Amino acid sequence: LSCPEEIKLPEGYGILWQGIKWEANGKPCSKGLGIIYKKYHAKVSGWYKSSLFYAIPLYIKGYEIIAFWPTKNKTEEKSYPQIAQEIINHYIYDKSHDYSSAILIGDFNCFCGQKEGGRKFGDMKRVNKILNKQHFKSIYHHVTKEKLGEETKATYFHNFKEDKPFFLDYA
Repeated sequence: LSCPEEIKLPEGYGILWQGIKWEANGKPCSKGLGIIYKKYHAKVSGWYKSSLFYAIPLYIKGYEIIAFWPTKNKTEEKSYPQIAQEIINHYIYDKSHDYSSAILIGDFNCFCGQKEGGRKFGDMKRVNKILNKQHFKSIYHHVTKEKLGEETKATYFHNFKEDKPFFLDYA
C-alpha cells in the first residue's frame, strides 16, 4: 500500500486517486485505486462520484474509461458484487451520458461461485449479465472464446498461493 503523495511521477504525468487513508503504527497507510496518466490527454468525467469506492471515470481521446476496483472501505458491509453493481448503476445506466465508446477495466473483486453476494447480488456471472445487457463484452472471453467461470488463466492468487487461483480482472 502506498500513499499517492509518495509516488514519483515523470514530468508531464498526473495521478488520479480514490481511496482511504489512515495511520498504523505511526506510519501513513492508504488503500485505493490510482490511475497514472499523461497530463493534457485525460480528464476526470463530470459525473465522477467520489462516494463510490473505488471507481474513476476518465475521458481520454474520445473514450470513457472507467477504472474499476469495487472493494470495501473500513466501514463497508456490502458484498463485492453489490458494490460493483452500484458502480455500474451510476456510471452505465445513467442515460444522460453516451457510453457507446466506454471501457470498464480493473480488478472487479468478483468471481464466479462467490458466496458473499448471495441471491440478491449474485457473483461475477450476475455482474457480467448486467454488463452484457448494456452491450459490454469481456475482452478476455471474446479473444479466448472461453466461458465466464471457465478461465484457464488466473489473474489473482489469494495470499500469493498458486493453489488459490481466481479470475478477478476484467476489461
